[in-house]
Amino acid sequence: MAKAYVIRHAEVVVDPNLPSYQWDLSPEAETSIRRISRSIEGTTASHIYHSPENKAYNTAKFIGDIFGIPTETSFNLREVERTFRFLPDDTFNLLIKEYLEGKRVGAFEDYKIAQNRVAKCFSNIVSKNHGRDVILVSHGLILTILYSYLLQRQLNWIEWKNIRIPDLSIIDLDKNTIERGFFSTRNKKIFIQLHP
Repeated sequence: MAKAYVIRHAEVVVDPNLPSYQWDLSPEAETSIRRISRSIEGTTASHIYHSPENKAYNTAKFIGDIFGIPTETSFNLREVERTFRFLPDDTFNLLIKEYLEGKRVGAFEDYKIAQNRVAKCFSNIVSKNHGRDVILVSHGLILTILYSYLLQRQLNWIEWKNIRIPDLSIIDLDKNTIERGFFSTRNKKIFIQLHP
C-alpha cells in the first residue's frame, strides 16, 4: 500500500529582518522531526520532495539523513507567494483568514494559481513514484490549499491554524483516504487526479 507522507516543516527562528523563506530551524526542531519520523519508518520512498525554502529543505534533509533517503527540491511545493516580509500575528492571521475565505488579497499569490501549481505538483510526484511511498515537506498555507483540492471543499482559517509545526498527514494512495494526521478523513474518499 503506497502512502503519501505530507509534512509541514519544523519550528523556525522567526527573524523579522529576513524574508520567511530564509528562516532557519529552531533548536527544538531536531526533537520534533525525530518524533514525526517515527511515523515514516519502513517507508518505500526513494526521495523526499521539498519546497526550496530553508525551513522545508532543512526539515527534509534531517529526515533524509535519518532514513538514508535523498532529497529533491520541488519549486512548486513552495509557500504561497506574498509581497510582504513580516507582519504582526493579528494582521497576518486576518490576511490568511480573508485569503482562505476566497477574498482577493493582493498581498498573496492568486488562490487558484497556487492551488493549480501545488495540485499538479502533488499529482506529478505521485505519478512519477507509482506504487511507492512519497514524502513531501512544505508549508501550512499551501498545504491547506492542496487539501482543499483533495477534499473538494474550501478549508478555512481555523483548519489552517490547527496544523501544528511540524505536523504530518498520511494519505493512503491506494484507498484515496487521509488515514491520519492533519485533515484526516478516515474512510471518506479524497480526490486524487493523477494526470491533471
